[in-house]
Amino acid sequence: MKKMKVTKGLVASAVVLIPLSSVSMAFASTSFDTQYQSNVSEETSLLQTAQSSSVSNPQIVALSNAVQTINTQVSALYQSEQTLANQEADMTQVNTSNDQSLQQLQQQRDQILQQSQSAWDQVNRFKNNRSSFGRRSFEHSRQDWLTIGQQLNLIDNQIRSFHDRGNQFSYHSSYNGAVSALQSSILKLQDTSIQYTNEWINLEQTGTGTSGGSVGSGTLPIPIVTMNTSYYGLVTLTISNATPDATVNLYTSFGQEVSSTTADSNGNASFDNLPSGSYYVVQTYDGQQSGQSNTVTYTAQSTVATPSLVVNDNNGLAEVDVSNAAPDATVNLYSSSGQEVSSTTADSNGNASFDNLPSGSYYVVQIYDGQQSAQSNTVTFSDQSTLATPSLAVI
Repeated sequence: MKKMKVTKGLVASAVVLIPLSSVSMAFASTSFDTQYQSNVSEETSLLQTAQSSSVSNPQIVALSNAVQTINTQVSALYQSEQTLANQEADMTQVNTSNDQSLQQLQQQRDQILQQSQSAWDQVNRFKNNRSSFGRRSFEHSRQDWLTIGQQLNLIDNQIRSFHDRGNQFSYHSSYNGAVSALQSSILKLQDTSIQYTNEWINLEQTGTGTSGGSVGSGTLPIPIVTMNTSYYGLVTLTISNATPDATVNLYTSFGQEVSSTTADSNGNASFDNLPSGSYYVVQTYDGQQSGQSNTVTYTAQSTVATPSLVVNDNNGLAEVDVSNAAPDATVNLYSSSGQEVSSTTADSNGNASFDNLPSGSYYVVQIYDGQQSAQSNTVTFSDQSTLATPSLAVI
């Protein structure tokens, strides 16, 4: 394959890589931190080699962009991991202090209970003694017992408070699971970045990379996943750098296969209507399987976009036109009293319309992928035969 020569400046402009070696390394002596630092050192060295070459082609540019994205994710996730790890350590200290204080309170409570029992024994001793001495002793013992009871109530409240505080921090063990999962994701992303950078270097040295993800040297190129959000808030995962007609399998970050599709003639594919989560892809072709792509994470929109409503003149008749809906969404028309009047499906541009409506006020709601939008603005017209100027109000 013919190599494409470009200047070093052009290669650098395609990839603005974060300086991983500058990330704060306030490590404890843990296997994760050791592996993380080792990966950072390896990736930094590989990037120096990759960026020193003036060879480029579309596949190299795609790989370098993917490396940039992954390294940025790694840096952000590492900062989150450090925050979680510090919070977990703080919670452990709080729990230790809480347990010690609770133990001391329990010991004090035991002592007060003994005093309360002794005072009660005195009350029982003198309660039937009708002499002046007996009545005075009974009353004195009873006051002692009541005072001790107040002390017991006070310390019981303190113990209850510590129990509540303990419950508040009892979930700190779940931090360990969250931290471990985050650490695992970081190391996987680092492995992917190193793998991509090695392939980048190999393509520069051999010139085997081609546009569209053709098979080279008996192995499949690693697909690249990017996340695109439409104007109406829906997410599509776009796959590039696959082999034309290859099977592209989509997996969650836990390795569970979610969906599968076939790459087009340009080595591209896409997946949409996915729940929130983290995903990667693997392609298979002619009995071969590629390595895992980069992992992307997103949170699905809690609501779809709010449609917009206007009244237009359609040959002298009022027509209610809808825009800003999702393509193929169900658009329901309601009267201002909340009664459903009609329903239709938005076209590929997210538009819809209603006509032959009686005079009144109307709004719409769209439903897409199980989600319902907020109410649109309300439009009002008074006569079908003569189009009135619409009155708009947002509710």
